[in-house]
Amino acid sequence: MPIWKLSGKTELLTADVPNFGLDKDARKKRLHTCQPKHSGDLVVRQDEEKGMEGDAGMIGSGQGAAVHLMIALMLLLSVGALGGGAALIVGPNGSLLGLPLGLLAGTPFPDYLIPGTLLFSFLGVYPLVVTYALWRRPAWRLPDLLNPFRRLHWAWTAGLSVGTVLIVWIVSEMMLAGCCHPLQHLYFWWGVLMVGMAVLPPVRRYYVRDALIPSGEVR
Repeated sequence: MPIWKLSGKTELLTADVPNFGLDKDARKKRLHTCQPKHSGDLVVRQDEEKGMEGDAGMIGSGQGAAVHLMIALMLLLSVGALGGGAALIVGPNGSLLGLPLGLLAGTPFPDYLIPGTLLFSFLGVYPLVVTYALWRRPAWRLPDLLNPFRRLHWAWTAGLSVGTVLIVWIVSEMMLAGCCHPLQHLYFWWGVLMVGMAVLPPVRRYYVRDALIPSGEVR
């Protein structure tokens, strides 16, 4: 493979230039025509058999940061909802979290058992599964069949849905149980941030089916 070197001036390794039966003058002319136009340039000529590496499926530092942030938001939401949901299931009167039953006035729930179960399931277990899917992008048939965005991996769709579910949960909670606890504001904007992260072009490109890099290699 011919390689241009930098050594004060640019030169070509003559040993790498094939003769093809050329005489000395012809070889010199061939070397002259191969010279780069600008002195100091470094040129590496690759074998044609290797081809050129495409950019599809590669992920830059900015793209990696966006994907990492989305996964982190998903995991933190899951951990919080699993803990909160479990506390409401174990103590449906809300005593473990300091929630009075009076907050449920105007709702169809006599205690926190059902809300806690829903919280544990839809904002705890489900985001935990989606966290794994966003990281590993497994080829699971059932969720892929339910994915309406065929060009994107189903993990991206699931991540978008978690943010949407969180927003709907908080809005419903405000409408039924009243407004406005600081945690309601926190989780509402958390959901908005998750949806916003999901629709960012760098995140969408990372989950495009024909541009996937090996699972877990988020740089």
